[in-house]
Amino acid sequence: MSPDMTVKKKIVISVINYNGRKLLGDIFEKSLNSAIESVEFLRKKGFDVELFFVDNNSSDESVSVARQKRVSVINLNTNLGYAGACYIAFNHVKVRGINPDLFVCLNNDIIMAKENFYKFIRFGLLLKKRFQGIMVTPLLLNGYTGDLDHGGQFIDSTGATWSISLVMNRRMVAMLKPIFVSYCDGAVLVADDVALERVGFFDPRFFMYYEDVELGLRAWSRGVPSILLPIIVGVHYRSATAKVRPEMLYFNVRNRVYTMRKFFGWRGILKLTLYYLFYVFRFLDLDYVTNPNFYLKNHSSIDMFKTLKFVTRAIFDGIRMKQPEERILKCICPTIDLSSSDLFSMKKLYTKIVKSIVNIILSRTMIDG
Repeated sequence: MSPDMTVKKKIVISVINYNGRKLLGDIFEKSLNSAIESVEFLRKKGFDVELFFVDNNSSDESVSVARQKRVSVINLNTNLGYAGACYIAFNHVKVRGINPDLFVCLNNDIIMAKENFYKFIRFGLLLKKRFQGIMVTPLLLNGYTGDLDHGGQFIDSTGATWSISLVMNRRMVAMLKPIFVSYCDGAVLVADDVALERVGFFDPRFFMYYEDVELGLRAWSRGVPSILLPIIVGVHYRSATAKVRPEMLYFNVRNRVYTMRKFFGWRGILKLTLYYLFYVFRFLDLDYVTNPNFYLKNHSSIDMFKTLKFVTRAIFDGIRMKQPEERILKCICPTIDLSSSDLFSMKKLYTKIVKSIVNIILSRTMIDG
């Protein structure tokens, strides 16, 4: 079974960049080259493909490198973050009157495998025929460890995010079938034309972090599912352009608070508050501290104080962020329900999460091939 190739399928790919040349070194050019090679491969397969390089006002030579490679550049005069840059790319396509069958946003720290990316795009087009709007995401390998990177993503009832990589390794991917997930990881996110029309794209206010979660929940609330396609399309050097520091938590927590209130109401905010209040108890389970939102295990008390300061500010700012006037439907995405007692122990929480993800994989597999 294959897409109807009597009419060329339009694919638009946007690579989002901020100081990639300076922060990523050789990875930047390898990533950009792999995107160009993937585009050329798709064209050879009969697709109509456009590639845009969206730059967040970089101070390095990133734009010059992209232009030397004859890539179309959207040069922003200020840093809008990943969410804002993707939003600009989405609107740039609309203003130009382009109506892509699939719209793709990529990080600038991913080295793509062109053949697998082609398989992923082709599979996405097959699924497009089955749904009134879809968002799809592939699997990636971690560039530092070689293990599965974040891919199929799930949220729990506190808004914490968990990856399918908790229960699988790269050798098990062949056994995995396409499944419904809570949201598509923003590192490689694909939306079809119907989804773009019904849902839109990232909220530009988010700047960075959690924008993909909010988009996924918004899509589910409007009947557009998020689907993981178990195809490894490349290697990801995650967070290479956003080095971890306490200030980065601000955006993660603020956007998470806003999203929880938007889709789960004040009950969601209460569970999220308990999640943070009980963190000190989970911190005692040192071997189980796996939450990517906190990096306090080997940090000083000053670092912990700074982190708590940013978290507190983020919670209040997230509550104050203006909610849309329209009434958002209740989120119907796959969600891991946690009780208050689950939050006291990282070991207990981790065990509950792993069991729940396995159950979701078994119950939400959506297609047999």
